[in-house]
Amino acid sequence: MSQQTFKSPYRKNITDEKALNLSTKNDQNKRANFNVRFAGNKVRLTVWTGIDGDVENGKMAAVLELDQWYSVLALLKFTIKHRGEGAYANKVELYGLGQDGWKGGPKPRGDIFIGRDSEGTIFISFVLQNRPKIAFKFEQLDFAKLRKKDGSDFLKPDLSEMMASAYLDRATYITAVLSATEYVAKEDRPNQNRGGGNNHSNNSSSNSNSNVDLDSSFDDDLGF
Repeated sequence: MSQQTFKSPYRKNITDEKALNLSTKNDQNKRANFNVRFAGNKVRLTVWTGIDGDVENGKMAAVLELDQWYSVLALLKFTIKHRGEGAYANKVELYGLGQDGWKGGPKPRGDIFIGRDSEGTIFISFVLQNRPKIAFKFEQLDFAKLRKKDGSDFLKPDLSEMMASAYLDRATYITAVLSATEYVAKEDRPNQNRGGGNNHSNNSSSNSNSNVDLDSSFDDDLGF
């Protein structure tokens, strides 16, 4: 039996553009990516670790309701406004409903950490138990360099705040527009026979059933 390639039931939109993704080098000096796609009234977060031998071919994923995603953006906005002293991080704890729905209560689905490293650069990281922790930093772009009039560089915290603000703006506005123009009514959604039909149900993520503390053994330089 031939293996079929998965095809999303939702049409493509601007969030499928690779230019909107965050990217960095991992510990193996290979490319890791932080992708956010809006489809079917939800935000679909996917991190590709790019690490050899990582489980699920290096994929970590979670499906976020709009209130969860805008909570992430609110924390990013807070971090832009607060430099703090030294490295620090805060987090959004993600929860979803399992097969038992509200009867079983919210189940942990991972954490999204947002903070600053020891140089004041802002980062975001999706963290799952027993998976690689990769910080995606808001830094200078490869094809659009922000510099002062005399050609000198901005201080790292200043530059990072500008880049994080640019990400915050586009994520806020694009999500708002698509949630209105790409809305899918309940009766038109695929696979409606799965789960309990509640918001925050079936919010899938790799290794999502773990209840182990995610706060241990973090990099002091990143503050998380």
